[in-house]
Amino acid sequence: MDTGETFTMSKKEVPRAGLIKAVLGGRITTAQGATGLGLSVRQMQRLKRRYQAEGLRGLVHKGRGQPSARRLPPEMRDRIGDLLRTTYAGFNDCHFCEKLQALEDPRLHVSRASVRRIRRALDLPSTRRRRPRQAHHRRVPAAAMGSMIQVDASLFAWLQDRGPMLSLVGAIDDATGAIG
Repeated sequence: MDTGETFTMSKKEVPRAGLIKAVLGGRITTAQGATGLGLSVRQMQRLKRRYQAEGLRGLVHKGRGQPSARRLPPEMRDRIGDLLRTTYAGFNDCHFCEKLQALEDPRLHVSRASVRRIRRALDLPSTRRRRPRQAHHRRVPAAAMGSMIQVDASLFAWLQDRGPMLSLVGAIDDATGAIG
């Protein structure tokens, strides 16, 4: 079964081999193995068959290394790249997406993220640099006790239907944190 070749497994795929070996060895049931992996019993049976037929390679997802089915066709990527370099040079990604669909071809509907990936693959810079995050500093508490009191009240039917609506009032001193 072990051919000595090297391949990569995800964190989700690594524990499968041990549990499948335990199921095949009769130490646990298929249902227990499926529960341990968070799979259905049928999926566990499929994995067992693939492991018996292909070894560890059978536990790796079959779509690994394959291009996405939703990938943009190369002709469309090339067309977008040409437009980014010529007609719409200097446009930001969002504005380019809007212009692409409105003026060029309504069928060229691509996301801003796709345009960004294409632009970055072509080593085209973004039109503007992002602003750095602003630092938020905590407010400094008042220095002297009693100089600033924070008060809050909540209106509630404390007496249910037996009386009027009443407010519970709370106060806290800003300097000391003492509740008053």
